Order: sequence, then structure tokens, then C-alpha cells
Amino acid sequence: MGKKWAVMWTVYLASVVVVINQFKVPPVMATLMKDLQVSMGAAGWLMSIFAFAGIVLALPAAVILGRFGPRLSGLMGLGFTVLGSVVGALASTSTMLLAGRLIEGVGLGLISVVAPAVIAMWFRPEEMGLPMGIWSTWVPVGSTLAYNLAGPIQESMGWQGIWWAGAGVAVVTAVIYGLVVTKPGAKSDGSVPESHTGAKCSYADGFRTPAIWYLAMGFVALMFCAIGYTTWSPIFYREVFQLEPGKANFYTSLVFIMNIPGALLCGWLLTKVNNQRALLAAAIFISTLLYPLGFALSSASMIVPYVCAIGLVPVFIATASFTLAPEVMPSPELGGLAMGILTIGQNVGTLIGPPLIGRVVSGGNWAAGNYPMLAIMLVTSVCAVLLVLDGKKAKRVVAPAGKL
Repeated sequence: MGKKWAVMWTVYLASVVVVINQFKVPPVMATLMKDLQVSMGAAGWLMSIFAFAGIVLALPAAVILGRFGPRLSGLMGLGFTVLGSVVGALASTSTMLLAGRLIEGVGLGLISVVAPAVIAMWFRPEEMGLPMGIWSTWVPVGSTLAYNLAGPIQESMGWQGIWWAGAGVAVVTAVIYGLVVTKPGAKSDGSVPESHTGAKCSYADGFRTPAIWYLAMGFVALMFCAIGYTTWSPIFYREVFQLEPGKANFYTSLVFIMNIPGALLCGWLLTKVNNQRALLAAAIFISTLLYPLGFALSSASMIVPYVCAIGLVPVFIATASFTLAPEVMPSPELGGLAMGILTIGQNVGTLIGPPLIGRVVSGGNWAAGNYPMLAIMLVTSVCAVLLVLDGKKAKRVVAPAGKL
């Protein structure tokens, strides 16, 4: 295994670890509410605080990456994860636990920008589809591990044991990260020779790049629909189809399970197709047809095919966007900024999707929940068309005069 793949698997490990720490709350939510006397509204912030931290930190994380490089930036992210987990493990009040979650959110915010930017540093654009496809499974893999490991750990060590375990895994990962991850061309101490640093580039140029905002809009819509729907779908399945809670939750979890083969398939296809923007646009168009059907299912037999479809196809949006983001920027040095902008879109969608859809469907008006998803996907479809047209324009600009 070459150096670049060692780096890729290491940043993937770091990404999965921070997601495990993010999703350790839902499996023990009932216990936390009982032990710390937390209301449902306050308990919801134990997850939402991560999205808030992600929005606030997205652009600063890009600056930190540019200033300190991939090794130190990633170690900072893992360090915040360790610190937040320790604070949470020692928490005796909901306020202290929430403070620990905020610190952990800082770690996630840093890693979510640093990890894909590091992959973009090590792989050429034509090579990046597969490694970015693998990396795009970090959330479903991390969340699946959290859901399955939290119960046994809680039984033997209490809910605090989950926080201590999360801190311990993050410490081990930080050691591996510090030994493996460098910037391409870096010397053994992690510094980069003058010849490898490249020309200085302007963040203003990156902000003025339309394509990165089209990609970010895709992330807003993806997370708005994906998180918005899966937040309320278990209740929808229970109320409309009279499913037991365990089965309703399992059906919802199939969305995340199907994300894994979907991301890998997209990563493979990105290495085979000539027009990656068109592949992304196709995924957006299909998702525009799929998501507005979510609260219109007419029988329980339709649930499994539907959740498998929205797990398999829309994840192409995430994988292709992460792959394209560094490429659409005017300079490779702006890769961190590109990831920061995508992270803003990701967290904005996560923040607004669940409460807005929840407000619309309140009182059992489930069919109305399809309309917000349809509206945001239609807007994103327009952005997808503009993204493809922008790509054709860029090709005309760089093509030799005789080939125009």
C-alpha cells in the first residue's frame, strides 16, 4: 500500500471515530434524560449542537488547514474530540454534558473539512473518485458502529463508559494520525519544502466561484431531505402502517446501511465516466423524483424498496460533490475552503430540515411533508443544470484554440 492510501485510510479512521462520538447519544437518550433530568427539547440539542458547531467552524477550519497543514489540523480535531468526551464522561448535569458535546462538535467540524481536503491533496482528480467514495461512507459506518456498540458498553460500564471509550479510541487514532498523515512532499517533520507549497491564492477567488455554491446547495438539499425524512419516518411508519417501534427504526436504518454500497458505487463510477458533473446532476434529478414520495407511501410493503432507493441514489450527491469540490476551485490550494463551504451546506440542511418538516407534518398531516422536500430539490435541480453548463464553459476556456 502506497503512502497516499495509508494517508487516506488514516483520515478515514479519524472521520469514523468522530462520527462514532457524534452518534453515541441516540442509543442512550432515554437513560440520559432520566439520569440528568433532561426534557425532550433539551435532549435534542445534544445532537443539534454538532450541526451548529459545524456551521460556525466550517470556514475557520479551512483557514486552520491552510495555516497549520493536514497533520496538526487533524490532531486538533481529534484533540477536541478527546476533550469533549472526557468532559461528557465527567458530567453530572445536562449543562456540563452539553458543553462536552459542543467541544466534540468542534472536533467533528475540523475533521469534516480536513479529511476530504487531505484526500484531495494526495490523489489526482482522475484518481479521486474511489478514495472519496470510500471516505463518503464515514457517517453510515460510524453511526452504525455507535448504535451497535453503545448498548453493550452501557450494560457493563454505564452511559459514562461510552464517553470514556470514545475518548480512548480517539487518543489511539490521534497517535496513528500523527505518525502517518503529512502533506504531499512533506519532510519527515511534517514541514513542506518551498517547491511544494505552490503559489499563494486568494480566498476571495474561491468565494467568487459559482460552481462551489451549486455543490453546496446540493448538500443543503441532501441533508434537508435525508435527515428531515429519517427523523420523522419512524413515527410515520408507526402511525400510518401500525408498525412496532423496533421494526420502524430498522426500516429507517436501512437508509444509512444502503449509503455504504451507494457511496462505493459512486466512487467507482466517478473513475469511469468522463463527465462527473453530469453524473452528479443525474443523481440530483432522480433524488428530486424520490424524496417527495416519502410521506406518500400507500402500503407497508413499499417501505423497504423506498428506503433502499433513497439510501442508494442520493448519497451520490455527497460523494460526487466531495470529489468535484477541489477541482472546481481556481487553485488546488483552495481545497480546504471548498470543503468548508460544502460543510456549511451540509450543516445548514441538517439544522433546518427536521424542524421544518416536523412543523409541516404536525397533527398527522403527513402528505404535506413531501412539499418542502420537493421545493428544495427543484431548486437544487436548477443548480445542477447550472453546474453542468459551468463545466462546459470551463472546458471551452481551457481548450486549445484549434479545438474549440
